[in-house]
Amino acid sequence: MNEQISINLTSDITYVYGTVNGADADFYLSAPNIWTAVVPKSNDGVYVVEIIAYNNLGTPTEYKVNLYTSNGWLEPKIDWVPTDYYNFEDLNRVENNTLYIAELLRKFGVNLALVSFTDRDLKRIEFANSLNRIESNIEQLASRYVPSNWIPIKKDWKANTSFNYQDAIRLEHNLITLYKHYKGNLEIQPYCGVLICGEEVI
Repeated sequence: MNEQISINLTSDITYVYGTVNGADADFYLSAPNIWTAVVPKSNDGVYVVEIIAYNNLGTPTEYKVNLYTSNGWLEPKIDWVPTDYYNFEDLNRVENNTLYIAELLRKFGVNLALVSFTDRDLKRIEFANSLNRIESNIEQLASRYVPSNWIPIKKDWKANTSFNYQDAIRLEHNLITLYKHYKGNLEIQPYCGVLICGEEVI
């Protein structure tokens, strides 16, 4: 079984060579600035990408990044109240569902190169730049379609900015709204071909 992974590079890149999880991978330009490779599926959903990208002057730049894929849609929590505790598993769920919707978008021809982390534990400390990245990822998911009940994302997380239950609701509400839209549209996509019923073959 294979997995399609993508990475976002600058517009002057003309050739990409590298490995994914230590194995050679063939990267191709699948959309503006998006380089994609089809690689063997990872058991843990982690893809270590090490590439050399050449620009139109032939100058190489090395990149190393860990990409993650989702473990399927995880049921979101949207009934947060002020007395609830927000834990690392909750951000893992948000990031996992972000990746899942990005996978759905690929079926509609939209390739997004998102960097997400779904392996938090008690040792990880979140900073403002992490929350800004999460919000930006969700905003990118809405680049093709913005639901009518979309809650605007917060773009200005700074040190000591408090995260409250309304922020938790916003993240999961926007994700479940996109999920319902794209999952529903996939289920009604028309199929091409011919269906013949009731004929006898002599």
